[in-house]
Amino acid sequence: RPQELITYLKSRETFKNDFFRHLDSTSITDVLYRLIADCGEQRSQAIKWYQDINLIDGLIEQLLTTESAYIQMNIVNLLG
Repeated sequence: RPQELITYLKSRETFKNDFFRHLDSTSITDVLYRLIADCGEQRSQAIKWYQDINLIDGLIEQLLTTESAYIQMNIVNLLG
């Protein structure tokens, strides 16, 4: 099932922008965290994909520019 989710998310051209719009949702950040924490053999694939789409850089940029403490907390939890 994690593999199906990764495949689906990768197929969405607007994934990164959509994800950043929903950083106020803990469930969304939890899903991305679990893909690298729990998915075993798919873990390296998820990490590579995050690198390919510059997800970490985008999260850091969002952390520095948002005024929402809740979004900042979600980003810190995801990066931690």
